[in-house]
Amino acid sequence: MPGLWLAWVLYWGVSAFSAKTTQRRESLGSRLSHVVPLLIGVALIVWPRVPWDWLSLRLLPPGPLELALGIVLLAPGLAFTVWARVYLAGTGVAW
Repeated sequence: MPGLWLAWVLYWGVSAFSAKTTQRRESLGSRLSHVVPLLIGVALIVWPRVPWDWLSLRLLPPGPLELALGIVLLAPGLAFTVWARVYLAGTGVAW
């Protein structure tokens, strides 16, 4: 799983060099609507012990099935982000 993330980060970093320039900027409210949930997600990953017990409940018992399901969900998700970046770059849409 860390290998998938590392490959994705490397691709994302390298492809950023060939990104088109920004044609228009989004408003502060629009930007915050994306950044705030992202920061909350990062905080939950970095700080796994939260005061709400229900956020720490496991859906599956730890084991190989949990890891396999994580990879089965992660790989297509990362592949979708790569496809979207390539598709949007090809259509001339600059975000």
